[in-house]
Amino acid sequence: MFLVSQGLAEYNLVTNIPPKGGSCDVTPKTGEELDTIFTFSCSGWQDEHQPLTYEMFYSHPNKSEEYPVSPLNGVLFFFGPSLDSHRAILPTGKKENNYSVNVTIVIRDAYGEYVDKKLRIQVKPAFLILRKKEARISDPK
Repeated sequence: MFLVSQGLAEYNLVTNIPPKGGSCDVTPKTGEELDTIFTFSCSGWQDEHQPLTYEMFYSHPNKSEEYPVSPLNGVLFFFGPSLDSHRAILPTGKKENNYSVNVTIVIRDAYGEYVDKKLRIQVKPAFLILRKKEARISDPK
C-alpha cells in the first residue's frame, strides 16, 4: 500500500540591482586635444551594497565608433571610490565622427552589479585650431 502526500516548495530569490539615482556630467563638452582640461563628476548614486567604485573609459582611437565603449574595448583613464571631480585631457576624436570621443562611466556596487553612463565629447586636434588662429593672424582684413 502506497501513501500519497502532497507538498509545496517555495523559493524567494533576491537579486542584486545596480546602483541608481545618480547622474554624471562633463564640462566643457567641446575642447582641444592637449589644451582643454575636461572635468568629470558623478553624484547621487545609491546602493545598499557599499562601497561603490567608478571606472571611466574613452573610445580607443583605433576602434570604430559603431562599437559602444566598454571595459573590453575602451581605454581606462580613471578608477576610484568616488568621482566628485576628476580632471583629464583626452585625445582627439576621429575626423569622420566630427572629432567625437565617447566616454563611458561605470558605477559598480560591492558585488559587481553596475550601471553605465555614456557621454559624448568633441575633442578637436590641436593643429586644426592652430591653423585657424594662423589664418586669422595673416588675414589682411
